[in-house]
Amino acid sequence: MNQELNILKNNINQGKALVKKIDMPISKEKVETANEIAGKKAESKFVTSLVSRIGNANINSDYTGYIELDNYACWLIADGIDDIKGAEEASKKVIEYIIHKFIEKPKFSKRYVKYLLKDGHEQIKKIQQSKKTKLGIGASLTIVLSDYTSIIMGSIGNTRGLLLRDELVTTKTKDSNIAYLMYENKQLDYDSIRFNNQKDKLTQYIGTYGGIEPYISKKIKLIEGDKFLLMSSGAWEHLDEVDIEISLSQSQRVGKWIGSLEKIIQNSNTRKLNNYSMIGIFVDKVAPGKRDFKKISSEIFLVLPFLLLIGYLGFKGYQIKSERDTIYQEIYKLENKVNRDLETKSYYKALDNYKKSKEKYKNLYIMPSSGIFKNKIFSSDILNRSVDNQVENLDRKISDLELVLQLEKQKTTANINYRENKFNEAMKNYQEIELLLNQIQTIDIVDKNKWIEEIREKMIACEGLLVGMELKKEADELTNNGQLEGAIRNYLESKIIFLKYNKIDLLADVTSKAETLTQIREKRYKQALEFEKNGLRSESKDINGAIAYYELSKNLYGELGDFPKEEELSEKISYLNELKLMLKDEKNLYLKDARVYSKEGKYEKALDTIKKAQQNSELLKDNQGIVDSVEKEGDILLDNKKYELAKEKYREAYNISINTNNKLQQKELEGKQYVTTTLLKATELEVQGDKLFKEKKYKDSKVKFIESKKEYEKVKDNDFYSSTKYEENIKVISEKEKKAWREVNWIPFF
Repeated sequence: MNQELNILKNNINQGKALVKKIDMPISKEKVETANEIAGKKAESKFVTSLVSRIGNANINSDYTGYIELDNYACWLIADGIDDIKGAEEASKKVIEYIIHKFIEKPKFSKRYVKYLLKDGHEQIKKIQQSKKTKLGIGASLTIVLSDYTSIIMGSIGNTRGLLLRDELVTTKTKDSNIAYLMYENKQLDYDSIRFNNQKDKLTQYIGTYGGIEPYISKKIKLIEGDKFLLMSSGAWEHLDEVDIEISLSQSQRVGKWIGSLEKIIQNSNTRKLNNYSMIGIFVDKVAPGKRDFKKISSEIFLVLPFLLLIGYLGFKGYQIKSERDTIYQEIYKLENKVNRDLETKSYYKALDNYKKSKEKYKNLYIMPSSGIFKNKIFSSDILNRSVDNQVENLDRKISDLELVLQLEKQKTTANINYRENKFNEAMKNYQEIELLLNQIQTIDIVDKNKWIEEIREKMIACEGLLVGMELKKEADELTNNGQLEGAIRNYLESKIIFLKYNKIDLLADVTSKAETLTQIREKRYKQALEFEKNGLRSESKDINGAIAYYELSKNLYGELGDFPKEEELSEKISYLNELKLMLKDEKNLYLKDARVYSKEGKYEKALDTIKKAQQNSELLKDNQGIVDSVEKEGDILLDNKKYELAKEKYREAYNISINTNNKLQQKELEGKQYVTTTLLKATELEVQGDKLFKEKKYKDSKVKFIESKKEYEKVKDNDFYSSTKYEENIKVISEKEKKAWREVNWIPFF
């Protein structure tokens, strides 16, 4: 085709585009009066139809709502989070709240849409706090705000909003889920989101923990015939964009459109049909804006001369075409040869024909002296620039042929790296190939589309396999750290990826590791169960031992990912720790009571109470507590002058205290054993003296009493014996000594 003629035709079209369509003028007074009465709504026509069905679920957690005010309108659709209790409450509450706020202070701006979504989120958070739960309720939400001339869409979660123009989807909201992130990272195409199991794993939603950053569209100017559609996830997971567009093309009314979409959902091959909701809006008439008719008229007068000038240029261009067709025919023949050369991959022949074609283009140059165009507007430079462009284009084609040879080399290297599992290197190679392919814009390479498709499939495979390799690496690390459940899960996930891309060597490796870990997991489960049984058996006789067994079992369940069991054992451990504190407090109370009974002289009762404290210590396996109890029992026996029994208790307490490593207490018990040994010897001598005194062997009796007194004096000022008790003993033995002395030194007077 003649390039110069195209330039001239384009100039004509640009001139026509400057002429604006003129509507019949509207009285400014009438417009202002209409706005005062009913605002923009009176000058527009928006027809709404909606549907919300429960499907096969027990509760419909979807909710829809809309309000049309004089100058602004608002449409909303919410989808409660099905796996959170109170989903239906969340969707209803947030829509009712936003509509209330909108009626209270209607506006139209991107900032206002964001404010409504965030304020709705905070309201749901307040409801959560009133219910004393962090995850009480939550919902996905899409909102469309309009001033009857434009719309703004906002969304969070996995509800959607679409704008259709000329029966085609032109604008859509973004999902807040894992599947959409995979789509953005080119791991999924858009329609595959509907079938991906990550579509319900939301990254944020109304009521989620912390703050939110919802998607807000740009301001979209409406034209008559526009349609927009809001859908819950239960609707769009059964509808692709083609279904929506075809159904719209067959529907004259919005109600019929929504009805036909519902039939597609109901006829979908699925056993479980979730809640689904849709709101459809037909824009039959858009509210007009203010127009400056004086300005439009002046523009028309300015453009008309320009159009006449463009018409003249078109006529001259037609004359040029007939003179230059011959040269172009020769060029076309050479280009056909080039195409045949490319089909047979004869790149050197193609290069030679391009050079010949380049020489032909040089014959199209027009010298300024030829006088073809005398007017400066039609300077020969215009046509010469066109020839320059063609020559430059041929130079690019020659350069592209050299790129083709590089492609073959890169492709071979990339395939070798792919086979050797060097996916990062292969990815770089494929990216370079894609870059080279994208640079080749001027040559219709044989199977170019097939090349691009193959390379992109390989790049997608590399991305997936890199994820698989990362999962495998994490699984190896988890195995080394003993986290079997996480390792098995990662191996199985990587197995799916390797199977998908037919990487048999990697598939065999992760399959073997997963099977080995599964066997180990079974052994760990048995071990965890055995520890749990041992803990149960130990509860009645050794609380510390039971806690130790439960801790071992709990840790194993945690490694195995059995979190319910881990939580159950945590509760048992908490209970036993509380029981330990209770038994310890009870033991201390027993010891306190025993001291009171001992002071009151109720020695038997004091000893019984000490026994109870000792039983608690034994149940707790509290060696220190046992030592304290046995020592206290010895103290009571010492106060009761049962020195032999007291000595035995002090010896028993000392032997147990070796395990506590309480050196201070051991020294104290040694001192008390010395006291009881000394008092035993003193009481034995005292008893012998009493016996001799009774036999009237007063002199011998006196000797024993003196020896006994000396033994008693050995514990004088002893830190481990009461000074009061010592004084009592000395007083008694001194009286006995005096009594014996009087009998020995008695002189009869008669």
